[in-house]
Amino acid sequence: MTRRKLMQRIAAHLALLPFLIFALFPFYHMALTSLKQNRELYDRNAVPLLITKAPTLEHYTKLLWETAFLTWTKNSLLVTVLSTFVSLVIGTIAAYALSRLKFFAVGALGTGIFVTYLVPTSLLFLPLAQVVNWLGLGDSKWALVVTYPTFLVPFCTWLLMGYFRTVPKEVEGDHAARAVRILSQLATTDDEQARGRLAMRRAITARRICADGMLEAFVGPTR
Repeated sequence: MTRRKLMQRIAAHLALLPFLIFALFPFYHMALTSLKQNRELYDRNAVPLLITKAPTLEHYTKLLWETAFLTWTKNSLLVTVLSTFVSLVIGTIAAYALSRLKFFAVGALGTGIFVTYLVPTSLLFLPLAQVVNWLGLGDSKWALVVTYPTFLVPFCTWLLMGYFRTVPKEVEGDHAARAVRILSQLATTDDEQARGRLAMRRAITARRICADGMLEAFVGPTR
């Protein structure tokens, strides 16, 4: 690397430094505040961006052991994972059908899904509340698992429709056929040891099929 290119790279990194500081400052301030003692937090003469007195873990202890923070975190993770999984499954199936299959009003249906995503969520509160009460899920975390996909599915479907349209049909058909052939060979093998060896070998092959398909989809044919 020449000296000129090195200087250009250093200048580019220095130009990004203000943006990095701007992005990381809120996290620095939150961490700093959490380690300060109460009397320092309420002291108007204290330096706001430094810890002038001894740091403390009192706030973390109170949060973890004197509140239900761990339960709240567990519930949030559960609702997030389930809502995301359900939304991705439904969105993937809907997006594939709308981008690959040809049927009456397929274009209008795709546009309608996107328009549904633009509907203000406040308009859905009353009907969703009735659905939740009808299902007997009121005042529970499962009500969130049911309601969140109503906002996520249209968005996931719209994004995945754009993705499926970029994948060539030839690549999709070729690799789908190879994947089915792998599964059929694995299912028709009687010997358990042979089945295990075949499963391992086919897993490696399937991973390569997936990588080849993504490479051909984004870069173009490699052979």
